[in-house]
Amino acid sequence: MDPVMETWSNFAYKAGDIFQSYYEIPFYHLIVEIGLVLFILKILMSKSTASPGEESPLTEKEIDKLITEWKPEPLVPLDAPDHVPVTPVIQSKVGKYVTVDGVKCLNLATMNFLGMIGKQEIEVYFGLK
Repeated sequence: MDPVMETWSNFAYKAGDIFQSYYEIPFYHLIVEIGLVLFILKILMSKSTASPGEESPLTEKEIDKLITEWKPEPLVPLDAPDHVPVTPVIQSKVGKYVTVDGVKCLNLATMNFLGMIGKQEIEVYFGLK
């Protein structure tokens, strides 16, 4: 058999299977699928909202008025009773481990990619010891 005809007959057979499957599925399933296809077509065909380039620009007078009226508000009120600023205190030399407020912690705050923090040779070379 010719390969083109064989491919075409396979396609026709598979297309027939697809249509046959629509007779076997529940009716509500078909209604939901048709509704979804129509909804997608409606979204694709509808005109979108105004794009950023189509909005009318503000005049200099309007810009100045908006700037003078703007009053920034703090994210957290400074007079809030539960607002207690927390500043941890590092009480030891910076290294692999540090002591923060009396607790020994792993130091994840420095960028010690080469592992040079705390090496005696480097401290001696730069006159830190």
